[in-house]
Amino acid sequence: MTATSGTFSVIISSDPQYPWYDDTLPYGLTTESQIKENSERQISQQYESMNEFAKQRRGNGSPYPVQGVLINGDLTAFGKDWQLDKYKELLGKLELPYYPGLGNHDYANNVDDSMNNNCATRMVDFMYGWLRLHAGILNYDFDERSYYKFPENRVDYTGSLAYSFNIGKVHFVQLQNFPSYADNWDSWNFGSARRDFYFIKSSLAWLKNDLATARNRGDVIIVSLHDYHDNFIEPALTEFNDIVAKYGVSAVFAGHIHADCKKMGTIGNSNIPYFRSGAASFQDYLVADIDTEQKKMIVRRRANPSTDGVYDFTGDPWEVALSDTIPNPPMPVPPKEGHVTFYSKGGFVARFELHYTYGGETLTFKTGDMPNGNKKTYYIPPDATDVWVIGQEQTGLIWEGWRTVFDLKFPSPPNNCFKLYGTTLNPKWNNDCG
Repeated sequence: MTATSGTFSVIISSDPQYPWYDDTLPYGLTTESQIKENSERQISQQYESMNEFAKQRRGNGSPYPVQGVLINGDLTAFGKDWQLDKYKELLGKLELPYYPGLGNHDYANNVDDSMNNNCATRMVDFMYGWLRLHAGILNYDFDERSYYKFPENRVDYTGSLAYSFNIGKVHFVQLQNFPSYADNWDSWNFGSARRDFYFIKSSLAWLKNDLATARNRGDVIIVSLHDYHDNFIEPALTEFNDIVAKYGVSAVFAGHIHADCKKMGTIGNSNIPYFRSGAASFQDYLVADIDTEQKKMIVRRRANPSTDGVYDFTGDPWEVALSDTIPNPPMPVPPKEGHVTFYSKGGFVARFELHYTYGGETLTFKTGDMPNGNKKTYYIPPDATDVWVIGQEQTGLIWEGWRTVFDLKFPSPPNNCFKLYGTTLNPKWNNDCG
């Protein structure tokens, strides 16, 4: 998305979390129907206020037209089907481009906590669908791979779901729950008669690649995530703080803590401010007026202090200095990640091993027996060292049950596929896995 000038505004919100109740105005709700009705009303009023604010800006010729709404996670309370259906209905009220993220209530809390992992799966599928729909304007970290492994068809979904986009010269990054969040689960896909596997991984390697690219362009960088400083803890927290400082991020916005809608402090030991952006249950959000020519951003809280749906600015504004430095020479762009894929394509059963060193430890992964047609990918930290891959064929011979076909070592991740093919008597290997 592009802006027509160097001045525009974005709305930063979080935690619509349908249907949630924080015992704020109106007080004393006790029944499920009351809580659902109240949450729907609060989210609807919030989104209608955003529409009205954008119309006011357009109507009075403001130099800061509203270009979009950032939604920093917890779209639903538990990721249930009726919750997502209602939230999508409410989201349809927004007359502005919106950029959603997931929070702990959407997927992290629900892994292995619902039938068939339906809740976590549903919310990741929603987010991935949004990413694919907007793929033309996004850089995102998620991929899928279809294959067959007896006795079923399978799809692997792998990545962090982090994404980025530009409005003019401002580069926005959405890191979802928090950057080091990682988990995996599987779910039977009844509609497609297959098993889906989800591998959610850290976004930190992707983030370094994305930020280095943006910094070399001279973009202003703004980072959003759901949870900063609660479940997002050391040592990954310090690594993230160092990354945003190194690449000149101008501000960080988070959600998660419903009662906070304000500047919270700074990131680590830097001067980079971080904000929390409220919640629908507290009827508030932030508005950021951005001026890339003057290199400043003014952030203000906008709130509905009663239950009448009338939002207005409240409290003092916060001014943020914007950085758009172009480094000379350009900063090195780190790889997003490393990977190794093993592919069994011969007239024999194969097996593979992967070893590498990371963080002072040697890690080992073994595929187990892989019949013809099976493929497996391992994702490796981009700064891993001493990578060692081994491929073997099952011979059927009593005196030599397994024979090594390749035994290779690399100083860093080779980012390649290793295929075994041929016959038992004449096994071969190459890197052609297409």
